[in-house]
Amino acid sequence: ATLADPLSVELTDGSALGEYYSDAACTQLVSAVTIAAAQSSALIYYRKTSAGNATLHSASGALTAADHALSVAAAPPSQLAMSGGGSMTTVSCSPFSIVSKDSLGVVANASDNISIVLSSSIGSFFSTATCAASITSSQIASGTNSVTVYFASPDTGDASLGAASAGLTAASRSVTINEAPANVLALSGP
Repeated sequence: ATLADPLSVELTDGSALGEYYSDAACTQLVSAVTIAAAQSSALIYYRKTSAGNATLHSASGALTAADHALSVAAAPPSQLAMSGGGSMTTVSCSPFSIVSKDSLGVVANASDNISIVLSSSIGSFFSTATCAASITSSQIASGTNSVTVYFASPDTGDASLGAASAGLTAASRSVTINEAPANVLALSGP
């Protein structure tokens, strides 16, 4: 049925952390939409930057509220992200997580194995927390979205860490490596 007068409708999504927009490019954020007089609907856009479920809710004092269940899936991976500590010492073996994400930054599972080339300006990467044997590559397995690698450096300074894979935007991370505190006391004398 068409409306005789304009009607304002409030828009929410509970705690799904999505947002409503008035334009297809999703640049004009809105929390309500007006259905114009002589119309029966209004067009809105919804964007959620994490995968999962959402319940879109619209309400107006004059009409019965409406809900719409929505499932948001991540697009295929288009980029890598790297997380881990920003500083460490020369005796540390620190974990770093490399995650595959879609173009909106949503964590996205790999449909095939993702081969990752690792790089660092100083220090080395390792496959285990013991930092025993260095590696120059790793892999995010098909059906998963992350891999943990370990990093250590005997040298102090600022390290630039990188993770790259063909067809994906590479990840980088800066880490400051400080001298480890002394842990041995030496005495000398006559």
